[in-house]
Amino acid sequence: MYTVEEIKNKVKTGTWTKEDVARCVEELKQISDFTVYTEEIYYISYGIFAYNFREYAYPLIEICREAGVHMERSKEKSRLYLALVRLYFCLGFPPKIVEYGLKYANSGFTLRSPLKSVYNTIVAAFSDCGLFFEADFYLEKMMDISRLDPCDSSVDFWNSDTLNELVYYDSKVYVSWEWEMLQVQSRRQRICRRFLQNGRFLKMAEPFFCFRRSLRTCIFAFTSKKTRRSLRKNLTAI
Repeated sequence: MYTVEEIKNKVKTGTWTKEDVARCVEELKQISDFTVYTEEIYYISYGIFAYNFREYAYPLIEICREAGVHMERSKEKSRLYLALVRLYFCLGFPPKIVEYGLKYANSGFTLRSPLKSVYNTIVAAFSDCGLFFEADFYLEKMMDISRLDPCDSSVDFWNSDTLNELVYYDSKVYVSWEWEMLQVQSRRQRICRRFLQNGRFLKMAEPFFCFRRSLRTCIFAFTSKKTRRSLRKNLTAI
């Protein structure tokens, strides 16, 4: 089994391969006590996510589930939740992303940076499903981490509140716009439904609908192959 540092180095330097993932997965299958290997599992899941090795997501999901069954609530189990969030995100399965994301958030063993990432992933999952109210709710929870507990100036940019704020505003624009468009569309549908249910309108519009049906019939007839052949024959005869 690769060490955590070896896995991190391979992922970072671009030398992480499918063969490496297959080797790690096979070796994990032989292990009976996963408690001491949760950090390795966590970084293997990151490698699968970063390199989009989707075919290895399923076997590692099974390993994570099996490992979690035998673990009490702990820091090690919270790492498995993080791994499952990444693996299901790689597979594009929003319900499980939200399920394990919330399990991590409520585990009692959260870390600042992963928690921000988890909330942002939940926002993406809800947005992909068109659930923009829920997406906005978790977007605010992501930003609350910076609002309520600002980090100090010694933190690097990638873990800073500045980056969190940039991600927040970028996502906020998208979520707010899509949510507004959804509400506009819903209002339009309600107006059209009321308009079409109006008996007076239907009576007035009946001649138009009859004309439209006749027009479609004519267009179909004159564009069909049989009609074109008949027209061509008659025109040639003239």
